[in-house]
Amino acid sequence: NGGEVSGDDYALKVYNMQYLSVGSKVKMNQHTNFSATGNTTDGVGTITYVSNTFADGDDTYNYVSINFPDTTSFDIGDGGYINIIDKFVMAQGRIL
Repeated sequence: NGGEVSGDDYALKVYNMQYLSVGSKVKMNQHTNFSATGNTTDGVGTITYVSNTFADGDDTYNYVSINFPDTTSFDIGDGGYINIIDKFVMAQGRIL
């Protein structure tokens, strides 16, 4: 489940978290009913906070905060995935 933290930030309880870190560009996928009103970045946000891992019985989870620029409000979502928007540098070189 998600919810507004403050201003442009949206918080999520994340299970099975891999490869998410502060500064990663992300986009929601199948996060039912979620929308960021006024967001001019097509639902793309930047992770601003990742909590320590918590345990609840057999489940482990983290809290993640995502900043969506220029957002005026959120429709809270449920379920789904967070997709990392890959960034990479291409280089050309000679292999010896």
